[in-house]
Amino acid sequence: MGKASSRIYQLCEWILRLAYLNLLWILFSIAGLIIFGVFPATTAAFTVARRWVNGESDMPLFRTFVDSYKKEFWKSQVLGLFLLVIGSALYMYVGILDAQPSIIFTVLKYLIIVVFFVYVIVLVYIFPVFVHYKLTIYEYIKSTIFLALLNPITTIVSLIGVIMMTFILLKFQGLMLFFSISGPVLWITFITQRTFKKIEAKRQMMTVQ
Repeated sequence: MGKASSRIYQLCEWILRLAYLNLLWILFSIAGLIIFGVFPATTAAFTVARRWVNGESDMPLFRTFVDSYKKEFWKSQVLGLFLLVIGSALYMYVGILDAQPSIIFTVLKYLIIVVFFVYVIVLVYIFPVFVHYKLTIYEYIKSTIFLALLNPITTIVSLIGVIMMTFILLKFQGLMLFFSISGPVLWITFITQRTFKKIEAKRQMMTVQ
């Protein structure tokens, strides 16, 4: 098999893996009645992507996904519902403040929008942090915010990638069934894992010194 054929084969293999992961996410989200399935399914997807990025491309995908789904079901549920409540509250506050003509309320609205932007950044980082570290819910949120603010280039690249993928998927909606979650998950994991490795390398250097 030539180099070109080998690369085409690998590309097709990765496309099938991503499609399979996406279908698993959909099925297990539905199995949890959506609201109780989305967060553990997302955690499982990031767990699979993390192992892929770290070179474990031949692992048993289904078993890895299911094991993570079961293991992190309740903890990811608590984290996810907490994020859902915060996001809903921010959205509600923007709506309420938008209906008020006062300048004070307008200023408050824009402050809430800034907080909402930080919230979106947290959403990008939170699950990679969740599957990489063992922390409390408060520590996950705090670590995520610090990572996002201390690594602005990584944050921007992650967001740009997700936005571009979203645009492509909206343009070609038939692809959403196969790549709507798995594509962004793999991209975010690829970017954030590099950040985690840099942080861990710096910690090791400081320990040696």
